[in-house]
Amino acid sequence: MLNDYKTIWIDSTDLMAWSGYFTGIQRVEYNLATRFQQFDNVKFFALDGDALVHVDFDSLRQTIESQTKSATPVETETPDVVPQRSGPRRWVKRTLGQAVRATPFVSIETAVKTYDTIAHEAKGVVNAAQNKTRRPRSSRSDAISPHAIEETEFDTGDLVLVLGGNWHIHQYMQQLGRKIRRTNGITFGHVIYDLIPAIQPGFFPELLVDEFRDYTKLVLEDAQICFAISEHTRTDAIDYANELGITPPPIHTFRLGDQIDAPKPKKPKALTKANAETARTNGSREEFIFCPGTLEVRKNHQSLYHSYRLAAERGLELPHLILAGKQGWLSGDVVHQIKHDPTVRDSITILTSCNDSEFAWLYSNALFTIYPSLYEGWGLPVAESLQYGKLCLASSATSIPEIGGDLVDYFSPDDTGEILEKIYRFSSDRDLIKKREAEIKANYKPATWDDAFEHVVTAINTLD
Repeated sequence: MLNDYKTIWIDSTDLMAWSGYFTGIQRVEYNLATRFQQFDNVKFFALDGDALVHVDFDSLRQTIESQTKSATPVETETPDVVPQRSGPRRWVKRTLGQAVRATPFVSIETAVKTYDTIAHEAKGVVNAAQNKTRRPRSSRSDAISPHAIEETEFDTGDLVLVLGGNWHIHQYMQQLGRKIRRTNGITFGHVIYDLIPAIQPGFFPELLVDEFRDYTKLVLEDAQICFAISEHTRTDAIDYANELGITPPPIHTFRLGDQIDAPKPKKPKALTKANAETARTNGSREEFIFCPGTLEVRKNHQSLYHSYRLAAERGLELPHLILAGKQGWLSGDVVHQIKHDPTVRDSITILTSCNDSEFAWLYSNALFTIYPSLYEGWGLPVAESLQYGKLCLASSATSIPEIGGDLVDYFSPDDTGEILEKIYRFSSDRDLIKKREAEIKANYKPATWDDAFEHVVTAINTLD
């Protein structure tokens, strides 16, 4: 039982470093953390360098809610993450990784060569600057200082939980592991979102894959319990542990909450009059298909690009397609193609700065949604589509069929012709869309975040 632990420590390092509106992992982390907060023996911590800091979560929660309500997204093509420690080589690696993500003109190979060339020179320059400006050991980073109470340590009988994905925070697991191993009788648990960088490294810049693998290895070695967000992710984690020769800890599956605290829908500002005029209309209503999700190579937007090119070749008219999400790993080529290919550039709109109100408008007003991802740990946009009562055409890969079962229409993410056939079939038959929406309304039972929390608690209670 949760009350049997002396203190339950919930990590908030990732939440404190985040700014603006939440994406998938931060939504999960925050919704679980706020439910743990109701217990008297729960406290929150963050790692600030090699210091363990007790965090005032009430203060952090107020900041988060204020930011998410007032956030006005800007066009961004790099992560909104503040690394906790960043030496000169780390700075070079991160900067080049962002360049690979953000531009169609920088290849991984070029980044690697550039990294090897300039890292040595940059090290001296940055070290010199750091020696002049290095903050005192007792001071806090800008993200942590407003909410820090005091330095602290774990104690025997404590439970330490990491609900987010901190692999991007340099040396996080190394530092946390040392803190946990310093005292006997501490239980450590970690949520596993996916193993994709370890299993499919081609979806990520090579410079970042090793860091993820090191982090995941330490999690599987140090944890007494893990929580996977899908059966597919659980299987991936067990298989990866076996590949490494590690006996995995008990890994329990829990379903993410589908519930949406839907704000008032608001049409995206970026949908200008020029954009609207390119869309086909049904009376006064613009018709479009909505593809939500980060613009990264794993999400397979290139398949939609080629499907729309194939439609043009065959003389088939399709509704306008709107892609909405932050620009992420290795997406530069397809974004460049879509924006500059005269065959499709008036048929596809890319939005990289939508807030929750604008996403609500896109879900609510789309004919249907489409999600062609090649690999997922879960696939939250599919669940959100069903929550809005929308038909979703989705990839049949990995965890995605676990979400909606027969309520979703699937295709092979590698088959451009099949994707086109699905899009054309449903966009040409509004009665069929209405039929499928009625089935969703009658049969889809969304999971709540309370359900997700209870599943995690039930798993914890299985520990001796």
